[in-house]
Amino acid sequence: MKKIIISVLSVLILAIVLNSCRYSGRKFYKTHTGKVVTIWNDYIIFEKYKGNKPPQDNYIRVLGKFKGSLKMCFKTNDSIFIWRDFDENSLEIGFNSNKYKLEVFYGYHDKPMFDRKTHHEDSLFMAYYCFDSFPEDGNILFPLFSECIGDSVYIRLYKASPHFYKDHVMSRYDEALNK
Repeated sequence: MKKIIISVLSVLILAIVLNSCRYSGRKFYKTHTGKVVTIWNDYIIFEKYKGNKPPQDNYIRVLGKFKGSLKMCFKTNDSIFIWRDFDENSLEIGFNSNKYKLEVFYGYHDKPMFDRKTHHEDSLFMAYYCFDSFPEDGNILFPLFSECIGDSVYIRLYKASPHFYKDHVMSRYDEALNK
């Protein structure tokens, strides 16, 4: 009888441990409006992704040892603007090109054009996601989400983990947002 109880408890403990390890390495971040972004290895996935294989759609894969900076703007007309501070071989993009109009900018020489197309005061502007990593932090991506609701911009900045963030609210016409 004692062996049966120990065996059952061992199986239960093993199941709990395996289930908790299932999503290790994944971080789920929530925007102000409740959208979930998953960061898993080199992938930024624009949904709560629990699959064990790489995603097939709705993702960006950041390539290279240093993740650097990635900025995205979503507009209500299904346009997505992406800026990456590295060369053209530093991203793999997995969005349905029949559904979304994608424009991708690379390097610092393209940043002014990206900035002109992604002003918060633009009536089509819906959301701006920024993912930054710093050399001293290795490959950890720190997200910042800005979302427009009416004339307000709700900004959520994550620090260190998905459980620590700061929220701010600004006017979408604030000069600091539209430089």
